[in-house]
Amino acid sequence: MAKIFYEKWSTPVHAARRKGYGFASHMHDETEIVLLTSGTTELVCDGKKYTLYSGDAAVVFPNHTHAYN
Repeated sequence: MAKIFYEKWSTPVHAARRKGYGFASHMHDETEIVLLTSGTTELVCDGKKYTLYSGDAAVVFPNHTHAYN
């Protein structure tokens, strides 16, 4: 079984810009909104896989385990 870590942000709104996006399985109290500006990535949320393409957006609600591959 993969390890899941709890991510705690220090502010109510967190913005990040990443290239070559990959992020280990985690969860947090905040809602996460992702906008993919180029390429593709795989979002795994609660064990279900979704492929995101350039221009796609995804919303992950609080306390749902998710990762990006």
